[in-house]
Amino acid sequence: MNPTTERELLPVEFRGFTVFATSYATDEAGTVYLSLIGRVTAVSAVWAAFHSDYELADGRIRKRAKLDGAKYVTIKSRQADSGWAHWIMLHTQASEQNLNDHAFYIVSDTSEAPLDTFWSRWNRALPIPAKAKWSETMWDAGVHAGLITKTDSLACVCWKVEADSDKWAAIVTDLAKGEQ
Repeated sequence: MNPTTERELLPVEFRGFTVFATSYATDEAGTVYLSLIGRVTAVSAVWAAFHSDYELADGRIRKRAKLDGAKYVTIKSRQADSGWAHWIMLHTQASEQNLNDHAFYIVSDTSEAPLDTFWSRWNRALPIPAKAKWSETMWDAGVHAGLITKTDSLACVCWKVEADSDKWAAIVTDLAKGEQ
């Protein structure tokens, strides 16, 4: 997910500070994934905006239409002598450790269906018994039913997986019937 050319860096400006997004993913609810690089002070300022009431939309920072109570996992690294930092923000519903029974996200650096990740997270988020060997068929059926959709992204791919128990139960039931 690291950019290979300067063209792949998206400048993000906020109140006089400029940082660069190396990759991001957003959906209608707000920011799902964001990777920022820049001077430590600038990254800190932009970071604070995201953790208050701002979001990334169409490559620009804007005031959130509504506060959704989203929580984020943060990964920070800093180049000691250069004054530069790389910070990553990941929505908790895109993190394996923090899933609950709401829609969840899968962020990847490839457009191939992330079946292992999908199965692992689906199995944690939904209380429906299913078999791991069905993951590819479940993925295809979820895309067809609109339960799995791609979000807006730069230099990564992000899927939103709806946690609609009734619709997923119908898919799993059809798969179970097919095995009998």
